[in-house]
Amino acid sequence: MARFSLSFFLISLTALAALHGTHAVNYIVKNPAVTTPGGTRFKNELGGIIPVDRMSTATNFIWNLLSKPYLLQRERTCSS
Repeated sequence: MARFSLSFFLISLTALAALHGTHAVNYIVKNPAVTTPGGTRFKNELGGIIPVDRMSTATNFIWNLLSKPYLLQRERTCSS
């Protein structure tokens, strides 16, 4: 029974950790320079997944650096 409880706790904790960074920001990658050499290289080497992953990692790093890893600790701002 204790083994099941520990397994359930670890699985739940892993799921919560995975969902933590997915609700705050939605990154969209656009490549308007597809016909240029740099745009072609971007499409072939990076695509859309790597830049989005890097932005998410950078955002989490900055919030942790500011000691505000949780949404409730962050100040709301208005965008115009």
